[in-house]
Amino acid sequence: MKKPIAKQKSDPKETITAIEKGSKDFDKQFKTLIAGFSSMVKSFDNVVKKINTFEKRLESLEKISASSEKNLRASKERMESLREDFAEIGKKVELGTKEFASKDAGMEDVSKKIKNIEKNFELLQASFETVEESICGIEDTHEEVLNIVQQIQETLEEEELP
Repeated sequence: MKKPIAKQKSDPKETITAIEKGSKDFDKQFKTLIAGFSSMVKSFDNVVKKINTFEKRLESLEKISASSEKNLRASKERMESLREDFAEIGKKVELGTKEFASKDAGMEDVSKKIKNIEKNFELLQASFETVEESICGIEDTHEEVLNIVQQIQETLEEEELP
């Protein structure tokens, strides 16, 4: 900051002193300006370094992002393949369930037929028992008839003998 000189001084020493003082003030202001400029250049260098670091990190993130995208695509393909496999397994399970239900119905039919056979066997067995009883009855009757025949024969022989 300059101070306006209101009047001219006549003393050259005072003038020189004033000029030296002004020069010193100018020197201080210049040094302050240079220091500020130097500080600004250092700050600018730091900003440039941070920008470079940021660019490197950004490049690294882009690489990671590209790698992640590849991994995600591969995972998506694997998931799609697994989904298709599970769908196929689901179809096979469904077919197996239908086949099992069909076999179950067949087994029920076989079970009903076995029960019918068992009932028929029981009826047949009862019929055999009835036939056996009838045969026993016929044998008994036959034996009685034979006994009667023998008695008649004995009676006839006794009557013929006198």
